[in-house]
Amino acid sequence: MNEVKNNIWIKIIKLFYRIDGPIDEYKEKEINRIGNNAFIFSSTYMVITNFIIIFFFKKINYDSLQLILALNLLIYVLIISMYVSKSIEKARLDFVNITINEFPIYKKKAVRISLITGFLYAAFYTLIYSFLNIISDETNYFTNLCNKTNLIMFIILGIFCTYVDYQRKIKLITKNIKETEKLEIEDED
Repeated sequence: MNEVKNNIWIKIIKLFYRIDGPIDEYKEKEINRIGNNAFIFSSTYMVITNFIIIFFFKKINYDSLQLILALNLLIYVLIISMYVSKSIEKARLDFVNITINEFPIYKKKAVRISLITGFLYAAFYTLIYSFLNIISDETNYFTNLCNKTNLIMFIILGIFCTYVDYQRKIKLITKNIKETEKLEIEDED
C-alpha cells in the first residue's frame, strides 16, 4: 500500500515539475531545492499581500475586494509557475535524450499532458471565480458554477492554457532532439 502511495506521489511530482524519465539523486535534490524556494516565496507573498489587504480593508469596496483577491491569486500562481518552470529549465531537469524517431511518441504525450494541465488550470480558476462570485451575489455555488459565463470562461481558458503548455512542450522536445543529435555527433568524433 505504501509503495502505491509513493508511485502516485512520484507521478504527481513529475507532472507538477514536468519531468520525464526516472528521478535520480540530482533531480531529487534540485526538486527539493526548487520546492523549498517556492514555498518560502509563497509564504512571504501570502503574508505581505494579506497584510496589505487587511490594512486597506476599510478603504476597499466589496466589488474591488473580489477583484483584488482574484488578481492576487492569479499573480501568485503565475509567479510560482514561472519560477518553477525557469528553475527546472536552468537545472536541466527537463532534458531527455530524444531521437527524431521518437518525436511522434513524445508529441502524443505532450498533447495528453497539455490537455490535462490546461484544463486543470482552467478548472481551478473557474472554481475560484465561482466562489468569489457567490460572496458578492449571494447565490448558491452550484448555480454560479454552472452558468453560461463560467462555462464559456472555463472552455476558453482551458483551450488557451492547453495551447500555451503544448507549444512550450513541443519547443522543449525539439530542443532536446537537437541537443541529443549534438551529443551523438560529439561521441562519434
